[in-house]
Amino acid sequence: MMTWSLKKTTASERHTHKLPKILITAILLLVMAISSTYAYGVDIDAEKPYTILETYYSQLPEDLSVTLKYDRYPAPEHYVVMLNGTTNIRSKPGLDGKIIKKAQLNEKISVIQKVEGRKWSSTSSPYWYRVYWKDVNGMNRFGFITADLATKREFQFDKMFAELLHLEKNVNGKRTGYIDNFRNVNGAPPLFQGQYAQDNYGIERYQAAPGYKEPNTSSTFRYIQDGRLVDILGESGSFYKVNVIDLRETFYIPKKYITERNSIQELKQTIVIDRKNQNEGVFEKIDGKWHMISYVYATTGAQDKYRYPTDLGDFMAIYTRDKFLYLDDETKELAGYAPYAIRFNGGAFIHGVPVNYTLVRQRVVISPAVYDAEGNVVTPAVTAVRIVDYKDPGMIEFSSGLGTVPRSHKCVRNYTSHAKFLYDWINIGEASVIVIE
Repeated sequence: MMTWSLKKTTASERHTHKLPKILITAILLLVMAISSTYAYGVDIDAEKPYTILETYYSQLPEDLSVTLKYDRYPAPEHYVVMLNGTTNIRSKPGLDGKIIKKAQLNEKISVIQKVEGRKWSSTSSPYWYRVYWKDVNGMNRFGFITADLATKREFQFDKMFAELLHLEKNVNGKRTGYIDNFRNVNGAPPLFQGQYAQDNYGIERYQAAPGYKEPNTSSTFRYIQDGRLVDILGESGSFYKVNVIDLRETFYIPKKYITERNSIQELKQTIVIDRKNQNEGVFEKIDGKWHMISYVYATTGAQDKYRYPTDLGDFMAIYTRDKFLYLDDETKELAGYAPYAIRFNGGAFIHGVPVNYTLVRQRVVISPAVYDAEGNVVTPAVTAVRIVDYKDPGMIEFSSGLGTVPRSHKCVRNYTSHAKFLYDWINIGEASVIVIE
């Protein structure tokens, strides 16, 4: 079974590659004679030595099967993403290598090794990634791209699956619930240490619940975010004693902040978001065995005046919407919508590519002119430009920014077709969303 893992070579295992010309010729003939699958690993242009530092392999957890139900955008398990504009791919790991391809901004390219070659400037590092892609004939081509201008990413399937199994162990057959304080509907929690709106872990007070160490409000506490899954262990007066599953800690939380609505009795579906690598995997329990049914690039929340990082943790898939509306950051006027949304934490949804409405503006009369008996203007009319209509330009399937850097307000962006796939697939009460790094 194919899997995804990383193997790092030790210093004693590192070796250099220097191929004699006759061997290069033989390899070239071999590459031309066999399929690209068997050509994997051949480097016909490398004439100078380089040291292999890391080699990236494919490996799935033993108990996880792959049954893809969505595969519109195939993605490599290990890849580099171009975040610095157009970047040269060379035949050798140094400036003496000829330019054989130009990687474009936001492009993702399969990577198989990290090597030590030569510096390309006095201030650069000597590290390069050995990458590959398919040419117009479907054959694998190989080259090197400087590590200074490429960001290594991977699908952490082993970590995704481990977190899924931990969650499953703590919800199946248990009394489960989740934090319910969307828009502070059940009341704002107390200020942290009596004066702060953020706790020592960077969790915001807004839309959270206080998790006390003892069943009284005088005890120390931290904030537990809306949507976070808990295992209810017991009751103590006005508190539930709970295990916050992903934190692996026990807290006392006021009962008003916890709901058992649609609580999970048996976990059958999980979406795992990787905030570090900007991608996600989707898992389903089929005939008693976990299957990965899709994996795609994604984009999580950024950090600035109006945007927030997507929270880490184990969350309830709370409800779905065919679209949710969003406002302009500055004017607070209606700006657009995000299609096929699944809410899991506060105002955070998994959704498709956002669509900005085309705003139709028109000058309108706010108050009419006032005239005297002779028809003379006493008070001029007051007019202003107002939005009179919101035109939907239609859904957007793709954004090149997916899988690059955090850029949303807190949500998790997907290809719109993948968001629709999740929207149709998910069963509230059997599903969770896990956010890892």
